[in-house]
Amino acid sequence: YMFYGGHATGSLEQPNLLTANFRKTDCQICLMISDDGLSWRRFANEEGKSRVFTGPGETRDPCLLKLDNKWLMYYAGYEFVNGEELPAVYARESEDLINWSEYRLVHRIRSNRFGGHNWDTECPHVVKRGDLFYLFRTENYLKARTHVFCSTDPFDFGIDALDENCYLGVLPVSAPEIIISADGQEY
Repeated sequence: YMFYGGHATGSLEQPNLLTANFRKTDCQICLMISDDGLSWRRFANEEGKSRVFTGPGETRDPCLLKLDNKWLMYYAGYEFVNGEELPAVYARESEDLINWSEYRLVHRIRSNRFGGHNWDTECPHVVKRGDLFYLFRTENYLKARTHVFCSTDPFDFGIDALDENCYLGVLPVSAPEIIISADGQEY
C-alpha cells in the first residue's frame, strides 16, 4: 500500500473576492495498491475516487505506524480557527488501511522557536522505541531544520502548549524518515 497527499479534490473556497486569496478546504490522502511493489493501481472508494479521507485543510505527508492491532497515520494539515489557518500534525486510526477514524490533533505549537509560520509543520514522521514515541517534524527545508518531540502518548506531542520534557531538540536535516533494515539496523 502506498499513501500520498492527493492535494485538492477540485473544491476550492474563495474567502476574499478582493484579493482572490483562494484556500484549499478539502485536500485528501489517497491510496495506490500493488501486489509486487512495481506495478501500481489506484484504490477506488465507493465514489470511484482514490482517496481514503479528506482534511483538515491542506492534507499531506502521510506516515504510518503499526501499534498493536491498529494502524496510525500521522500527517500534516491545517485547521481554520477564527479565520486563521493553523498548521498542525494529525492522526487517524484504521484496522484495515481503508477505513479511517476521524482526525485527531496531535501536535500544534505556534512559536517562532519551532517556526511560527504556515508550512513550518511539515513531513511528520513518528517512531516508537520502548514505551516512547518520537515525532520528527520539519520546520524548514532550505535551512534543514527538523524538530524532535517525545511522548508516552502517541496522540499528544504538544498541543498549543509544550511540556518542556516533550521537546528533545533540532536536527540539521529535512524530512527525515527512519528506515529499519531486515537485520534491525536503523538508518
